[in-house]
Amino acid sequence: MTRMGAETMAAMVADLSRALEKSVEERDWCMVIDLRRCIACQACTVACKAENKTPPGVSYNIVSEGEEGLYPEVGRVFLPRPCMQCENPPCVAVCPVTPIKATNRRPDGVVDINYDLCIGCKRCIAACPYGARSFDTGEFYTENTPAVEAYEQASTWEYGREWRRVEGVSAPPVGKARKCHYCLHRLEQGKLPACVTTCIAQARYFGDLNDPESLVAQLARTDRAGVLQPEFGTNPTTRYLFEQAVTPPPPPDTGFSDVPAGHAFHADIARLADLGVMSGFPDGTFRPEARVTRQQMAKILVLATGRHTEAVEGLDNPRFPDVTPQDGVPYPFDFVEEAAAAGHFAGDEQGRFNPAAPITRVQLALVLVRAGGEGLATAPADYTTGFGDVPAYAAAEVARAKYNGILDGTTATTFDPYADATRGQVARMVSRFLDIVGQPEPAAAR
Repeated sequence: MTRMGAETMAAMVADLSRALEKSVEERDWCMVIDLRRCIACQACTVACKAENKTPPGVSYNIVSEGEEGLYPEVGRVFLPRPCMQCENPPCVAVCPVTPIKATNRRPDGVVDINYDLCIGCKRCIAACPYGARSFDTGEFYTENTPAVEAYEQASTWEYGREWRRVEGVSAPPVGKARKCHYCLHRLEQGKLPACVTTCIAQARYFGDLNDPESLVAQLARTDRAGVLQPEFGTNPTTRYLFEQAVTPPPPPDTGFSDVPAGHAFHADIARLADLGVMSGFPDGTFRPEARVTRQQMAKILVLATGRHTEAVEGLDNPRFPDVTPQDGVPYPFDFVEEAAAAGHFAGDEQGRFNPAAPITRVQLALVLVRAGGEGLATAPADYTTGFGDVPAYAAAEVARAKYNGILDGTTATTFDPYADATRGQVARMVSRFLDIVGQPEPAAAR
């Protein structure tokens, strides 16, 4: 490896380490591929197969080859095609599995597949405009030989779990859709994706797009950076450095000066603002890092579940001594009353609501699970979140919220239950909550 290559690799490892210090919700994993550098050596394809033990017909990294120009001035062109990790993934929209879809977009930008939930209908494969998905039919490269080789039945760790494809056994991932996942199991260990570390031309770069100092963020800001087929409207996270400069489309206007396109919570905040569930401040900001109080969360949840009515009830008999008509009508009194009447919130040992207290992450999980009710799937008895810091009184609710894809930990093993929930985190979790239980009419329609 050249000195330049070693320095670049070291920079990406440092970027990765910095990203892992943040919560999952604050990251936006991104791969940038330089088309000038790719030589179609297929090292990425082979490395990916070796890392993920993919069988015949399944390849997460394809390098297409073609020819351009007119004789005698012709040339070869190469196009590596991993999963685009779209912000608006068509594969998620068409998944028929309910109430939890088998394929979802994680808060860090990676579109994953839950092999346990996937029914093998192949709709996501047909829906992907980039041809990034394959179907595992259960074949082996060495079948019909004296023995299926052990390396084809070795364990892989996709999505952080152990999977084994054993001859004659029809168990996940056999019979499931499969795709590139940026080697999530390696990322959690501080390792770069296998294709990045083996690219001999150093055509691949990886890191956190939300870190402006990361190498991928710097490359994504150059004039050669763009995405494949932007007209599809999928907004891919995987970026390319094209031969010539590209003209990127103008970023959408969220209406909030501090939530630009590319912000970790951009899509969720825009959605809730459009629905009238959350709003900004008079100065035009949203303040995604600001704390959310219990009375604010009561209002958000009431609006999100469509429970708000014009009539103010409980005027003569308030539920809480610290939330009374004298404390404000209609806000926060009616929203707190409605949230409590629906069973989403309860008071403390003294019967107080504590409206101005910030809501913690564990309290947020509790109220969302209560609000979801029967609309949320129950986690299997053997399901574990992997978090080691969840208090016993909330363990079942946190497990149910995570199983339904509503929340994530700050790391793979920590939930940070008593940290104050931020406005950005609330927007993300409420948006996911609405994906499951359904959303109210937009504010303009009410």
